[in-house]
Amino acid sequence: MLLLFAGTGPFADILRAEGAEVTAVDVSLGGEAQDLARTAVANHYLLRIAAGEFDVVFVATPCESYSPNHDEALRTVGSPEGVKPLPEHARLYTTYHNRLAAVTAAAITAASRAGALVALENSAKRGDQASPAYWPEMADRGSIWDMPAVSTALRDAGAAGATFAMCAFGCAAQKWTTILGTGALGRELRELARFVCPHGERKHAERARGYDAAGESKSKRTGAY
Repeated sequence: MLLLFAGTGPFADILRAEGAEVTAVDVSLGGEAQDLARTAVANHYLLRIAAGEFDVVFVATPCESYSPNHDEALRTVGSPEGVKPLPEHARLYTTYHNRLAAVTAAAITAASRAGALVALENSAKRGDQASPAYWPEMADRGSIWDMPAVSTALRDAGAAGATFAMCAFGCAAQKWTTILGTGALGRELRELARFVCPHGERKHAERARGYDAAGESKSKRTGAY
């Protein structure tokens, strides 16, 4: 298995304990040598995927700039790569994530063509009225699922899956999340659709928004699951 944007959580170790041979890639694990925004690094792993080295590729692209929990929209459904003009403080941040989205799309396509199973995890779209994550006030906020290259790659690969609430698994924040995968993996992921928010109108202990007292992104923290 190849985990792209693996983070520092226990996911890779859990998979290894289940008997999987795992390659985990993340800038927080390997610094510049694993920074997938760098063309040489991205191409290294894309070539390995295309060569059929992996049976499963799981992609968890950083979601902070796609989160609806910003005071001002950084992305909209019509401008998913960034509104114009972008707030100055968000320009480098959003551009960096756009590069990671391009790598994400390329990885999905390479894995699908190589016959590997592939999945993408990210913050859910909030504008789909048929989704449990529908949020009218944030319906126009752009997500990674609106990025043209990513949506095309997923469609061409025949990806399916589910949207679910992180709080159903004990997360302090609700955090609606979507995972789409191909083949048998996509069919298994559909089971996640039954994990909707169990809290009704009750307030969650935390919102995946802003920063904590230590300066850590709350949205980033809820990504480790």
